[in-house]
Amino acid sequence: MKSFYYNDAGQFIQTISHDGSSTVFDYNELGERTATISVAAGQTLDFNPLSFTLANVVLLDKYVISLTTESLAQHSRNQFFPPRISTNIAL
Repeated sequence: MKSFYYNDAGQFIQTISHDGSSTVFDYNELGERTATISVAAGQTLDFNPLSFTLANVVLLDKYVISLTTESLAQHSRNQFFPPRISTNIAL
């Protein structure tokens, strides 16, 4: 049996399994899922799933954190292919 938790915006933020393991989801300001944080059974949850920053969870250095494909793709796209600016010049 699993328990499912949502925030006030209706975003799926956490599952807790019968063995005590947990998964917490991070979202960006656009509401896109950016990361999954895995908390092992028996491991303490040292942050509030309703109000945390991913950077602070990374600093704890105790959880497995996976970035989502969408967040990686967006980061790569912005890093290697910045928005193009086109200019029309009349001669």
